[in-house]
Amino acid sequence: MFCLTEKNVSEDWFINSACDMPIPQLSENSGLSGFAQFVHESQKYEKLPVIFHILLDVWKVFRKPEWTQEITQSLGNAKVEAILHSFSYAADQTKGRLEAMFERLFRYSTVDFVEAFTEIFFIENPLALELEQQQMDEKAFDYLPLDVLSATPSSTPEHIISILLDSIRQRTPGTYHNRRRRILRLGKLTDTSLLRFAEIYCGYMRKPESVIILWPIIHSFAKDYLSQASTFKAFLPGLMRFLTVALEELSLSEGYEKDRRIRRDAQDLYQRCVDYCILIAGKALDQSLWMRRPTTVYDESATDDGSSIHTADSTFTEEKNLSTSNVSDLEKKASWKTREDGLINQINQYLANRVIPKLRKLVGDNDKINSLLNNLVYYVIVPSLKSKT
Repeated sequence: MFCLTEKNVSEDWFINSACDMPIPQLSENSGLSGFAQFVHESQKYEKLPVIFHILLDVWKVFRKPEWTQEITQSLGNAKVEAILHSFSYAADQTKGRLEAMFERLFRYSTVDFVEAFTEIFFIENPLALELEQQQMDEKAFDYLPLDVLSATPSSTPEHIISILLDSIRQRTPGTYHNRRRRILRLGKLTDTSLLRFAEIYCGYMRKPESVIILWPIIHSFAKDYLSQASTFKAFLPGLMRFLTVALEELSLSEGYEKDRRIRRDAQDLYQRCVDYCILIAGKALDQSLWMRRPTTVYDESATDDGSSIHTADSTFTEEKNLSTSNVSDLEKKASWKTREDGLINQINQYLANRVIPKLRKLVGDNDKINSLLNNLVYYVIVPSLKSKT
């Protein structure tokens, strides 16, 4: 906002204990001087995604216009080129100011910057919270928030993924932290929604070398949850999806085939996670009340009595407005969150469509593959066939 309205923004930034968000020093005649004085800490963090959403809409307006062939012919080539030349100048100027603002906010408020873009992505794509969506459906998502997040100067895939994993840990009850930071925007995001975004972002960035740098962090993160599988049962299906995407990228990196230790650790970890998900799908783990786990460390009332049944369509038709909706409420209406059979069905679909066809690539060892398939037959397929007879 400052960079859009102010031609000259000072390098002096007000940073003190009462104001964690950087605000540039403005001239006395600036129209934003009153706004800078008015902003309160709780209000500005509450409205941060709304402000970013508005700025993303501005960014969207200055995309290169796409006209139909009929309009192009009616305007003529000369007029089209003149319009595009004029438009390009204004677009470059506006996007340059937006990038300058995004870069400064990313540097001074990195975690809240990434979480704000996570919220915007899910508000724009509520169906992304429905885990049964197939690859073709994911192509229809609006990836503009990810485009801008990745294009922000100073941001790197390694930085963003590590921030997301840390934010997930902060929101998961029962996990260990050396220093648990205060979450300023309570109830807006959950650990499972952040994990879903990490999965989508990891598949979006398509940078195997970044994943191999991040692998020690990902391995430690997944190991913490798998070591307490009975406590984090509701978290494991999302973890399996994230690891699937991460290992697909990891297997494409040059160092993966050369480093036997990384390859062995990755395959063992993935096999362990898939095994637990097979047990969940076969109802072989204790299922009592596990669907009613609080969604965040600060959301003790986040329970679902199972009285209402929601579908993907009801989630999709929610009003896409950050001022009146939040990701936590949208996620509660997803079918996997409200019904145990919905989650089990989605696990089975994912195993059939994404995991089994790539076992040779993701697990490698024949004995491990046979072990996984035997468990799948014993815990899922045979009981399903018996129940139908």
